[in-house]
Amino acid sequence: MDARRYAAKALALLDCRRWAMERWLRDFKTTLGMERLRTKTPARVQAEVAMCLLGYHRLRAVRHAAAQSTHAALSRLSFTSTLVRVRLWCARPDALRTWLMDSPLLLHDLARDVTPHRPGRVEPRVIKRRPKPFPRMQQPRRVLRAALLRV
Repeated sequence: MDARRYAAKALALLDCRRWAMERWLRDFKTTLGMERLRTKTPARVQAEVAMCLLGYHRLRAVRHAAAQSTHAALSRLSFTSTLVRVRLWCARPDALRTWLMDSPLLLHDLARDVTPHRPGRVEPRVIKRRPKPFPRMQQPRRVLRAALLRV
């Protein structure tokens, strides 16, 4: 590392940008449940990732629209809150009418959840919960129950 060639301030800005990208990856993987893929074949894996990317970009577009319509800072609107609120709005009995007619209300609702400004925030990279000591379920539950009753 050459201190004259790479300024400390520029490196710090790059680290802040990296942190933002880490948050985006967390939104995609953890918030949308893509840490483990459910499908097995390559074609299905491709379809699963494509559908999740489509949903991810749609949610980001809705969040962007909420920021524009309410003049809120996009970086301060929570992706997780956007996902939760859109799910709640879609669960309504009149979901299609809601999307078509009441979208300004939805966008205003989304913009109410502003995350606090936390400059210089750092978080440890650790796993919160350890894996359970039990083996994975590899057989149907009825087969496993029968094996337990035989013993």
